Amino acid sequence: MLSKGRFSWFAGRESMFCLVAVALLMQLAGATAAAVDLVVSARAGDRPALLFADNEAVRISARIVGGTGPVQLDYAARETCGPWTAAGSVAIARDGDGTVEAPLPLSFPNRGHYQLTLTAKCGDLTANETTTAAVVYPPQPATPDSLWGIMYGVYRGYPSHLDQQDRPAQIAASMRLLGASWTRLNFWLHMYTISVKDGQVVLDLSQVRRQVDEFRKQGINILGEIVQTPRILSSKPDANDAKGDGGPLFCRVKPADYRLWDQMVEQIAREFKDDIQVWEVWNEVAGGGHFWVGTAEEFVELLEHTSAALRRGNPNAKIAGPGFTSSVALCEPFFKAGIGKYLDILSVHYTDRKDRVAEYQALQEKYGLALPIENTEESTLVPLNNLARGIRSHKYIHLHAPSNNTYRPLMTMDWKLHPTAVTYAVGAHVLGAKTFCSSKELPGFKVYFFGAGAGAGAGLAVVVAHRGEGPARFLDGQSIDRVRIKAVPAAG
Repeated sequence: MLSKGRFSWFAGRESMFCLVAVALLMQLAGATAAAVDLVVSARAGDRPALLFADNEAVRISARIVGGTGPVQLDYAARETCGPWTAAGSVAIARDGDGTVEAPLPLSFPNRGHYQLTLTAKCGDLTANETTTAAVVYPPQPATPDSLWGIMYGVYRGYPSHLDQQDRPAQIAASMRLLGASWTRLNFWLHMYTISVKDGQVVLDLSQVRRQVDEFRKQGINILGEIVQTPRILSSKPDANDAKGDGGPLFCRVKPADYRLWDQMVEQIAREFKDDIQVWEVWNEVAGGGHFWVGTAEEFVELLEHTSAALRRGNPNAKIAGPGFTSSVALCEPFFKAGIGKYLDILSVHYTDRKDRVAEYQALQEKYGLALPIENTEESTLVPLNNLARGIRSHKYIHLHAPSNNTYRPLMTMDWKLHPTAVTYAVGAHVLGAKTFCSSKELPGFKVYFFGAGAGAGAGLAVVVAHRGEGPARFLDGQSIDRVRIKAVPAAG
């Protein structure tokens, strides 16, 4: 590559000539590279992940871009937690350098998680792709009383997340296939636009509408979350300092004018009154300033306004909040300030791992409350403690965090499936239509029993959770490979 230093002695028009020459050379080099580069990727139609139910055919194709002429494609697959392997080759005839897709003569023998490697060769060029696939149970019917949810993870608005917003249909289909009946949809600032004209709020909710429509087409119930104050409505519009996941300070404080805030919230509720019946107000308000900077009293004031506006827009709306995740001591000031007067549901986070529900119930009793509890963020894949208490949990489908994060995402940001996705799907299918019966503590493990009456969910499900530590920890430190779920037929 030519360097700027080689031409540093030129001046005037000669300098301009050389700059143009260098630019042309670089452009030609880039064009040449683009023409000869070879890229291979695995596709499953319009699905973002290679995810299939076991009652449908596995259809995976390889997409080839770049190079010129025919392509030799080699593939190899293996079961992540089993002995099965497969390999083969496909000769792809191609004239020129056009994009081509070729189906792989590949199927998987069982439900489970698989590794797939593709190697494409075209002349002297070679390209590789390593990805994952999974085969899961067909999902149980989506019902409002289901306790299985998945939190839609596009919430920070960073560039790596924005591309996911362009595929709402595929995302919704994947969530349903994994067994989710509910999703938590965050109304974060990047999800809509807002302006104020002649003292009236003007909203563009088209981006959210596309996503809501696709979730509803799949039968998925939606928990909407009102969170973050738009800059134009903020009491501190010039405060840009960020902290954690909560965004700039201007969106973590109360509105400057509740008249405008109320307009915004009411419009949102009215727009989605046929689609969203449960609204969560804010997120982790006692979480050390990551999402809320203000007093408990200021938040209760915001909650009072927000709950009233939501109900004006949708008289049937139920109000949840505020996503407590901190110690009870940090949450208590909000109860003392009167949070319970405006809530129908108390939303909390990460209660399954430590089985913290009893702490929140005791705090409610202290203030004369008995609100139902919903867990709107959960890292446990099979939330047995929550299921035993009849508490809905929203698992992450993916996060900005790495795959070994304690949140245990189901997929990477580029939609490669973790084994955790299969674990969640098994739990949702086997336990989704059943209710908790009892549990039994035994040396080294705990047994949970779930049952149901006649019909699709009939029979008994037994979950054996072995005590132990492992790198893929969930359920109070239990590893994925130490949890076994067995469905027993009704006659058994």
